[in-house]
Amino acid sequence: MQLDNPKDIIWAASNYERHFQLGKDWFVKRQLSTSELPVDVDGQVIRPLWDTERLRNEHAATTFIRQHTTIPVPEGQLYSRDGLLHFASRRVRDATQLDACPPPTRTTAVAAVEQQMRRFIIPQLQRLQRAQVGSAGRHLPLVPPRRVYRRDDRAWERPASADGGGEVFVFCHNDLEPKNVWIHPETFKIVAVTGWEQAGFFPHCFELALWTALGWEERQAMQRSVLARDLAFFGLRPGDLRNCVRNPCLR
Repeated sequence: MQLDNPKDIIWAASNYERHFQLGKDWFVKRQLSTSELPVDVDGQVIRPLWDTERLRNEHAATTFIRQHTTIPVPEGQLYSRDGLLHFASRRVRDATQLDACPPPTRTTAVAAVEQQMRRFIIPQLQRLQRAQVGSAGRHLPLVPPRRVYRRDDRAWERPASADGGGEVFVFCHNDLEPKNVWIHPETFKIVAVTGWEQAGFFPHCFELALWTALGWEERQAMQRSVLARDLAFFGLRPGDLRNCVRNPCLR
């Protein structure tokens, strides 16, 4: 693969777990180096949960969806550089993220996306079925959606209730919030679906209509409302979750 030259980089930014870079042709996100990661009050580095697993899962998911559906998903490449895992996807062009729609067109855009999701995107995802819960990459460990594991670093086991019971699991994106839905700014046609780190085979009810949520608080409320149900699938209750992530401080 031929990535963008340094002179073609449009912008770069980082958060607490990823570095992002947009170039002329590619969007790249990578792990943070140890020196870039946040630390706690004792100076101990705080590492993101399921860091490499989520990047590997995104590559497996995008490859799988591109092979088995007509859902518009950018080509992706996984590679390591300087000991850090990178995931590069083709830049989405001539489109805007749903959450970037101007207020006068937001309601119309969401309605158009809702129709396309129900008629085109979700049916294709749910036709992809397996008897085993987890990633499209069979060699990858089970990592539930972030709204389920939250700050709990336990090794998630495939639930006993999912073994031998005849239940079939469907492919879920698990993070279809507006920032991951790219649309044509005039026709509102879905041009690309991105952000597949949390995707995999799960009960069909795991796919939440996050694209309809108006802002962060509404998305959080939607996710909190199903936490007990989702944890019950793994034989857990909300009170069983542990807080394994230390609070960061400024370096």
